[in-house]
Amino acid sequence: MGRSLGMEVVAEVVESLRHLDFLRRNACHYAQGKLFGEPCTAEDLLALLMRQASGTARLHTCCTRQTNSPPGRPD
Repeated sequence: MGRSLGMEVVAEVVESLRHLDFLRRNACHYAQGKLFGEPCTAEDLLALLMRQASGTARLHTCCTRQTNSPPGRPD
């Protein structure tokens, strides 16, 4: 509906690659959800941006606190 009005839209609650694939096939270019990272505070986001700028951020660590848990495992 938004695109029919000439608006850009953002898909929410994107939690899987299947969701993302569907959106891409349907020309939705903006999305947010747990697939990209957990919700975070402004402080956590700033820390992530600083790690990215310094080259120390790991891939797929968007707004997650640094822990000793294996990837994909909650604390």
